[in-house]
Amino acid sequence: MNVSVYEVSTAGIWCGSGIVRAKKALLAIPGVTAVKMDLPRSMARVEGDFDRAAVDAAIGAIVRDAEAKLDAANRCRSKG
Repeated sequence: MNVSVYEVSTAGIWCGSGIVRAKKALLAIPGVTAVKMDLPRSMARVEGDFDRAAVDAAIGAIVRDAEAKLDAANRCRSKG
């Protein structure tokens, strides 16, 4: 197995539940053996023998979902 390390931005994931979802999604990618999330730096460190495009796609989907939830919450607050 070729072990590689890939650091990917998690900018846009701003809460603990998003970090948990991202870590679970990354660990579900075939070949990923370890994930370390760093919320203050907005980075994830992914280790294993995996497809980097799959990592980027997983993070992108979670960021889009987090942004949509934040937008919805802001709209609700502005109506209040």
